Amino acid sequence: TTANPYKWTLGGVGRILTNESSPANWQWSTVIDNIGPVTSSVAKLYNKRTKALWLFFGEGRSYYVADDSIDDPTTQRKLFGIKDPCYSFTGNGGFIPGCTSQAGVLTNITNIANVPSETVANSSGFNGWYINMDISGNYQYAEGDPPVNVTKNYGAERVITSTIATTAGLVFFTSYKPYTDVCSIGGKTFIWAARYNTGGDPSALLKGKAIVQVSTGSIEEVDLATAFNQSGDNRKSDAAMEGAPPTDNPPAMLEPPEALKRILHIKER
Repeated sequence: TTANPYKWTLGGVGRILTNESSPANWQWSTVIDNIGPVTSSVAKLYNKRTKALWLFFGEGRSYYVADDSIDDPTTQRKLFGIKDPCYSFTGNGGFIPGCTSQAGVLTNITNIANVPSETVANSSGFNGWYINMDISGNYQYAEGDPPVNVTKNYGAERVITSTIATTAGLVFFTSYKPYTDVCSIGGKTFIWAARYNTGGDPSALLKGKAIVQVSTGSIEEVDLATAFNQSGDNRKSDAAMEGAPPTDNPPAMLEPPEALKRILHIKER
């Protein structure tokens, strides 16, 4: 909350354990609290080998433009990948009855050099990670045809679109940087990609295309194999798409199908 009782800038993520019973026996608890507002869906992946249930989401809201101000203009927001501490890492896995634990201390991997190894990320002592998105300020992006670099002032980067987690072990976030000039409608849209457990460089696994329809009505096609190289860490798309992303449907991911996992019998002659 804030000092103004009609505004809020904090949020979190909760869980409901149904206990495979009637609603009277359902149990609510908090996964993480006192972070920024979470206004889009939470994605999840389950690692059968390590028995870790991963949750992925981003902070952010963009509800209004009033007078000379946009919604939540300056607060720096984050992308998250966390392990649910109430999911058992032993035995057959599953939620721990009666558990109300919140996520532990998370690792800041905004700098690609701080990304943990796969071994560390898969260990039971690793709680998860976060990435700081851009602060508000002046940024330069290509606009027009032919493209020309144009500098404008943007509000803090945020997530207002549902996150996607794929069985290939990749997570995709759609972020948005609104214009601070209230006479300019919209802003710029970006796609982030990260390895699900480390939050690191996903480039070795990036194949296919992402289809995003932004607020201008344009349907943007992003080649996943070549799009991510911003800041040199291969996690944020280079191109800034003009317009705001959808708040309901995430980008459509056109990826190669999963392996069929069939055993091939070969007879040597």
